[in-house]
Amino acid sequence: MNDIFDKDEWFRPEFKDRTDELASRSDYEKLKGLKDKTMVSRFRDYADRVPEIVLNRWRSGSYPEKVYVVAELDHFMESIPGHDAPRTPLEKVKAEVARRKVTVEDYAARLAKKEAEVEKARRALAVQQRKLKQAEERVRIEEEL
Repeated sequence: MNDIFDKDEWFRPEFKDRTDELASRSDYEKLKGLKDKTMVSRFRDYADRVPEIVLNRWRSGSYPEKVYVVAELDHFMESIPGHDAPRTPLEKVKAEVARRKVTVEDYAARLAKKEAEVEKARRALAVQQRKLKQAEERVRIEEEL
């Protein structure tokens, strides 16, 4: 894939030298011995409480891997009440709003990456078209001689 997808996008650069304090959702699940996809449901149901993203790791593919501070994920998990404490309708709506904001931000980031890739391709195309015209002009001049 294009190198544009292989760049880390830091939102909290103070953690660049402290990567041992960071984890993605799946890394956190492994670290804490949680079931697969536990964090997915927690992030969905409590999106209004999710810690701030530290960085997006862009690798091949369209979706970034979101990375968080482990201590903040610990606090997030501790803040979730047990199953005997249902969320109020307002809490559920707030979580939905937060979840949709994250989704909109993700789509906007993906679109920006793709637009940058298209712009890069347009510039490369313009260069090649210019070179083609120059070569065709040289052929025309040589044929006239």
